[in-house]
Amino acid sequence: MHGFTLTELLIVVTIVGLLATIAIPSYTNYITRAKRESAEQLLATLASRQEQFFMDNKTYASSLDQLGYDAEKIGIDDNGEIVASDDASALYVLVAEAVTTTPSGTITAYSVTASPVGSQSENDTECAELSIDNMGEKTASGSRGNDCW
Repeated sequence: MHGFTLTELLIVVTIVGLLATIAIPSYTNYITRAKRESAEQLLATLASRQEQFFMDNKTYASSLDQLGYDAEKIGIDDNGEIVASDDASALYVLVAEAVTTTPSGTITAYSVTASPVGSQSENDTECAELSIDNMGEKTASGSRGNDCW
């Protein structure tokens, strides 16, 4: 009868451990980037809606509810679906802000921001908060800055 020696088992366990230390962080980074891309896509959609709102009303919307959403703030979950901003499954909370308003009340500049919450805020410190404005300028507040887009 032939079996494995303790040395052979230790070598296999060591190799599996080394592979896990490489694979798990790579997988976590991949998932974090995929979730960030969902937020980026929704930001682009909101910017497009802002431009359509401006074409129709000669002013930008001051909040997301003016763009057809149910609230002034919305969340996005890990499936890319829109959820309530206080929903436990929300990974980002998005909000639209009027940046420049004329004395007559016309909004001439806006910013739409996606802020990570929960596990996404812990995992995505490189990019953190993502924003897009009426000029199409994309920014991020994390350590990688604008390289996140």
